[in-house]
Amino acid sequence: MLLSSYLASRIKLFLICAFAIMPQVVRASAPPAKLGESKPAERHIVVRFHSFQTEYMVHEPINIMWWVENTSDSVEYYYPEEVMYLELRNERGEQTDICYPRGKAFVAGPEYVAVPPRGTSIKGVENMLRLFGQNRNILGCDLPVGTYVLRSSYQASDSLVIKVVGPDNDRDRTASELVESHLLREGRSAGIAPLEIYRFCKEYASQLDNSRLAAWRLRTLFLLRVTNVYDDPSEEMNYAVRLITEFPDDWAAHGSVLVLHVSAISASERAKIKEGLAIFTNKFHGTFEAECAEELLEQMRD
Repeated sequence: MLLSSYLASRIKLFLICAFAIMPQVVRASAPPAKLGESKPAERHIVVRFHSFQTEYMVHEPINIMWWVENTSDSVEYYYPEEVMYLELRNERGEQTDICYPRGKAFVAGPEYVAVPPRGTSIKGVENMLRLFGQNRNILGCDLPVGTYVLRSSYQASDSLVIKVVGPDNDRDRTASELVESHLLREGRSAGIAPLEIYRFCKEYASQLDNSRLAAWRLRTLFLLRVTNVYDDPSEEMNYAVRLITEFPDDWAAHGSVLVLHVSAISASERAKIKEGLAIFTNKFHGTFEAECAEELLEQMRD
């Protein structure tokens, strides 16, 4: 039983690391028009966006929630490819560089997604720095200070304003300068080795943890532990516990709910983890990860 629980958690984590969270996929007798074959006005779906913050500090992850809403009284269908082709324009209306065009990665043959009448798809959260910007590395890209507008390229959608600002205090300025001098050095746009990022997060822990990049640092160490061999394997669970207890209202904690399993939670940690899971579930309600958090809470009921 313990082994099966552990394997299930690892499979869930693989899905998250591969960015493959998919809504319900169906096949119908009459599929919708393919990408580009119908005008948005002829469809009754709208791509919705939600920002968790009014502004984002430069280098801070820009996590945006998205989902598809059906505005009609009948079932509507969409291809994931239609939704995940996004555009981000700056104040001058210029298209921001695409650093990782990930739309096609969502498509599996002719499959498409059904959205019930007046209903919505499952919600997802995407870090825009994994899609847009410059100086790409395994952590994502970098967007300069400015105001941007996010829209879907092919479907009717919200127009979400995203504001990127510079640091406004000494602690954030120090953290920002460290990132720029170590991870965004000129000529390093081809990428930085994971080991170098790991060492950076360890060496400058105190400076980063006193800034708005604290959750980013812990999330980065967690991902590097999951995908590489850095740290002792036991650190993976330690990072997961810290993420859900220290940053339960930050999307950085989403990977932790996929590796936590009740058998590995000590009695002393139980109450704090339950509190964190409840906060996470409430804030990110409607996502696959929130459902996983709810399952954990159910298993931990006294």
